[in-house]
Amino acid sequence: MSLVCVQLGLFAFWIFGSWGWLSNKCILYEKVHYWMYIHANCPSMIGFTASCWDIYDLKVNLSVVPSNYQTLCLEIMSGYVMQSGALSRFYALERLHLEGFLPTILHGTFKGLSSVKTLSLNCKGMIPCNNASLLSNTFRDLTNLEELSIADCMLSVMALDVFGGIPLLKKLTVNRCCTQELSDLLCRIVNMSQPLHRVCGES
Repeated sequence: MSLVCVQLGLFAFWIFGSWGWLSNKCILYEKVHYWMYIHANCPSMIGFTASCWDIYDLKVNLSVVPSNYQTLCLEIMSGYVMQSGALSRFYALERLHLEGFLPTILHGTFKGLSSVKTLSLNCKGMIPCNNASLLSNTFRDLTNLEELSIADCMLSVMALDVFGGIPLLKKLTVNRCCTQELSDLLCRIVNMSQPLHRVCGES
């Protein structure tokens, strides 16, 4: 039995040695293969990818992730407030997925992330809809953002111009956000300075 465990351990070590490596809170993928999608809670794994969980301090917990990674998938611990500039060292980041009960995302949270083209924000928690506080022009530092996806967040508590300051945004997807006849979503779209190519929604 012990021999089997050793063999399995060596096999796992070979896998991570070939395609990435494991820390106490993150799996870093240098090569991404189809089977990895089954085991990673990450909607987009392209290029150098880090999938991290139980994050309580972005700067501390992500210190093991190289700054040239192109995809970050982060499960944030309940109640953590996103701090200004916490992700700014990831200069090559193109895809960012944030998941967890996020009570507040402060201005400057996305500072320095001008290369990000896709952002996915899932506010899921113990209840279906969460009062994630998104302020005016929350995403204004994402100057090259093309696709924005928001799920399980209560739109009615977000600022009316929450989607302002995203000049290149082409696609906005809003899922399970407790909208009332889509009025909450429409009120925020009309305050955008640029037309969208596509809007997707699911209550």
